[in-house]
Amino acid sequence: MNLLNLNILEEKIRDLLALVTKLQEENRKIKTELDEGTSLEKMLDQKKRQQLKMKIEGMLEVLKDF
Repeated sequence: MNLLNLNILEEKIRDLLALVTKLQEENRKIKTELDEGTSLEKMLDQKKRQQLKMKIEGMLEVLKDF
């Protein structure tokens, strides 16, 4: 395996993990607010979903090389 490709893959996985962790924290916060009766307006927006989709697609492109 190419060391450069492994480094790229590792970086993409770390970025994706950080994003997923952040989104999980936001979702937990939203659920807590909803449980406490606050507004439904604070839902995960389409931009964040698109960002996650793009990161996953980028990682899948790198994985094709392996």
